[in-house]
Amino acid sequence: MQRIAWLITLTCAAFALLCGTLAYAGPDRVLALVQRLPVAWVDRDEPKHERLARMKVVADAFRPFSMRERAAGLSVWYGESKLAKHVRDDCSWRPEGSAGNCDHGKAKGYGQHHRASCPKLWTLPSGSDEAVHESARCTVRLLRFGHARCGSVAGAMAVFGGLPCDATTPNIQSKLGWYRRLGGQ
Repeated sequence: MQRIAWLITLTCAAFALLCGTLAYAGPDRVLALVQRLPVAWVDRDEPKHERLARMKVVADAFRPFSMRERAAGLSVWYGESKLAKHVRDDCSWRPEGSAGNCDHGKAKGYGQHHRASCPKLWTLPSGSDEAVHESARCTVRLLRFGHARCGSVAGAMAVFGGLPCDATTPNIQSKLGWYRRLGGQ
């Protein structure tokens, strides 16, 4: 009987180790996920090496989270900012024809966080790697809160935007589409 218990324990441990290894997404895998997102039209002339460097920071910021959290967070960021460089830099420069203005200076970073939703972000230098990482942590924290409150990814995305759990807007639908494309479901 003891041998069976040990065998079951070892089998479970091996399975957990295997699942943990498969679930780990190294830098190249997360970066590939980030690079699935189209380039914002305002960044179309950005040199490829500069964009790659920015996207590596984004990938690194989401690496600590689960696949679903990465997909949800990146979907929210893409819906909020298209990962545009000028939005990361707090819209200090806005391309002609761009609709984004960082909520008239009330929102910051790719996640377009207001001060109350991510206070530490507002103490960090705009566009810094540290600010990108803090924004990712705030995004995932807010999405977790929304999911716990609403019980769904759609609800979490609605709550992220300050809406009720059952809100359906074209923006939320677009974010859900990216969530699915990025492997969230």
